[in-house]
Amino acid sequence: MLRLGVLGGTFNPIHVGHLIIAQYVLEELELDRVIFIPTGNPPHKSLKSIESGTHRLNMIKKAIGYNKDFTFSDMEIKRQGITYTYDTLTEIHNTYEDVEINFIVGYDTLLDMKNWHNLQEVMILANFVVVNRNSENSVILKYLESFKLNYGGNIGILNIPNIDISSTEVRKRIAKGKNATYMVTKPVHDYIVENNLYRGDLI
Repeated sequence: MLRLGVLGGTFNPIHVGHLIIAQYVLEELELDRVIFIPTGNPPHKSLKSIESGTHRLNMIKKAIGYNKDFTFSDMEIKRQGITYTYDTLTEIHNTYEDVEINFIVGYDTLLDMKNWHNLQEVMILANFVVVNRNSENSVILKYLESFKLNYGGNIGILNIPNIDISSTEVRKRIAKGKNATYMVTKPVHDYIVENNLYRGDLI
């Protein structure tokens, strides 16, 4: 069985915090691989503030480089219309004959999951790993207890160092002409500069 970690997100752009999360989950859960899946047309975000899928996917490719444990998929970018986690998990199961999916989320995402499309089916299709950077475990555990009573599922918590980097902050620095080299990998930073991304109003 392939034990797969799935890290979805806008990745606008992908930064070192994303890579650290993926590496921690890979090692702590002893996964075979982590796949990065950039969002296509998510139901909760405005597309006008997001770079094209092509640019975001290219930056992921630059970021993960030759790490054999990391890979990527453009399945959500290629999907027409609104894209849901349920659709993505179903497609992964259809792609791999024998796979265990470990879907990586933050605490903020966990709080929003009750609003997800086909949530109870989603909880059957994947395990969920809540990466905790700065919240008290007791707070998360209390919420998880209530969540599992309502929706079931296999959800665990993984504590990781607090990496205080956000894609929003990266975009703001670049828009102001400041250096964001140590917030993103050098190949990603070079790609942003070469393609003149995140200039002007795209914050």
